[in-house]
Amino acid sequence: MPLLAYVVNTGSNDISVIDTSQCRVIATIPVGDSPQMAALTPDGSCMYVTNCNANNVSVIDTSTNAVIETIFVGSSPIGIEVSPDGTRAYVANAGSNDVSVIDTDSNTVVATIMVGTGPEDIAFTPDGILAFVTNYGSNDVSIINTAINDVVGTIPVGNEPLGLSISPTRHGTCAYVTNSGENTVSVIDMVTKKEIAKLSANSFPEDVVLTPDGARAYIVNADSNDVVAIDTYTFEEIATTVVGNGPAGIAITPDGSHVYVANIDSNTVSMIRTLDNVVVATIHVGTNPGGIASHGGKLTLNRGKSKKEVVNKNQEATNSEEVVSGGNSNTKQPFFRRIIRGVGTGPNTGPGTAPGTGPGTGEPDPNMDDDSE
Repeated sequence: MPLLAYVVNTGSNDISVIDTSQCRVIATIPVGDSPQMAALTPDGSCMYVTNCNANNVSVIDTSTNAVIETIFVGSSPIGIEVSPDGTRAYVANAGSNDVSVIDTDSNTVVATIMVGTGPEDIAFTPDGILAFVTNYGSNDVSIINTAINDVVGTIPVGNEPLGLSISPTRHGTCAYVTNSGENTVSVIDMVTKKEIAKLSANSFPEDVVLTPDGARAYIVNADSNDVVAIDTYTFEEIATTVVGNGPAGIAITPDGSHVYVANIDSNTVSMIRTLDNVVVATIHVGTNPGGIASHGGKLTLNRGKSKKEVVNKNQEATNSEEVVSGGNSNTKQPFFRRIIRGVGTGPNTGPGTAPGTGPGTGEPDPNMDDDSE
């Protein structure tokens, strides 16, 4: 079966399905209003997509590419992740400052957990016991004990945290958080639950992904249009790769051979070969694609930079200083992003664009090796 990437396109309210072996879109799946992020179940059979403006989550059968259910959650859902055992989906609701817990068997909300201000992204520890949530407005990370569905700790990080990644290896004892408001990345010790380092980043770090062996961190910088590879042992920069305009999210293949970057202003996905950190293909997708990440042995397209429709794109430079009218005047407006998260192996013969007729096909680099896939 081919490795498939599911790219959430906020501007066109759909998901582009990419066959990564062909570097081309093979199907397009319509979803709800302003989709933000997506997450697959571990077996790849279902995908959950947050629809920010509709306050709901679309459930997609990946064998047919059809929406089979819609689940209402909190206000302005953005981040989503499925637990390692596949029994629950956790949804970060930026507008209501809480996390909805969905039972993936009944597709109903079974718990609501209050977290910090403007929750954005979610990541589980490899054993699924804890879930970490970045809170954009309160500059911290909430720790949820999934057995009791309650917050058991809060970790202060940098200004306006967005992306979050936890490695499944020795470096799984650390979590990496992108702080978009101060151009840094916080490194959190998972044992002490404290920030142990703060790395400098380029302009507007939005997302981060770790290689399967935990040896490298790839950081997406939305305003400098690049991806920086960091050695997680020394914290030194390995390489900087220029990608498309407005890179928003990132994902890595299960074998760590390629990184995929969603470029929100170019409507493309850049494919980077990690051997030499060179862009070897560019894939055209829908309007305003989000980001990418690996999950459960399947490529997963992840988060991306975008504002909700109420935030004008021209105000990006000042967005961090906007406040919500009413209530606490010091509360920052949540950072609404276009996101991707969902990829897997399996058939894709359902409704949508037929193979070869999607928004665009890949543009392999002429220097790309034939066996690089």
